Amino acid sequence: MGAAAERTFSAHSCGTTYAMPGNRVGYLVCPPGAAATAAGWARCTGGGVPTVAQFAAYEALRTPRAELDRRRDRAAAAWWLADSTLQVPHTEVSGGLYTFLDLRAWGDGERFVRRCAQLGVGLAPGRNFGACYGSWARLCFTAAPPQRVAEAIERINKIYGEGADEH
Repeated sequence: MGAAAERTFSAHSCGTTYAMPGNRVGYLVCPPGAAATAAGWARCTGGGVPTVAQFAAYEALRTPRAELDRRRDRAAAAWWLADSTLQVPHTEVSGGLYTFLDLRAWGDGERFVRRCAQLGVGLAPGRNFGACYGSWARLCFTAAPPQRVAEAIERINKIYGEGADEH
């Protein structure tokens, strides 16, 4: 293990750990002597992290362990709910705070996303995540209470069943 520690870099994101997806803040644990090089590389390639995101991450890092455990349990309940009740084809939920819905049966999925919005369910159009997700949408359930996740999935399933073949 000794030699591995001298060449191991560990990247961490506040997004999943602290239920802050989209914040784009994290940190790197690196071998002794590598911090200056890593910091220089980050300045040249990643740009600056907005001040508001830094303050949010600072507060997240101060979150008590019991609260983090509660959030983890809530996220696990949402993962289970999504995988066990979504009738829309979707990516497996395995540790993240979201899943991608396969809306190819709805053409490009835009009409589906708009219909969900009309019924109070916000989805991110897949095209925002790259061309390969053009006919998909992302459902993010961050730290929502299980009842709200269940209600959203019920609406999503209803909409999907109503018009998948009409595109």
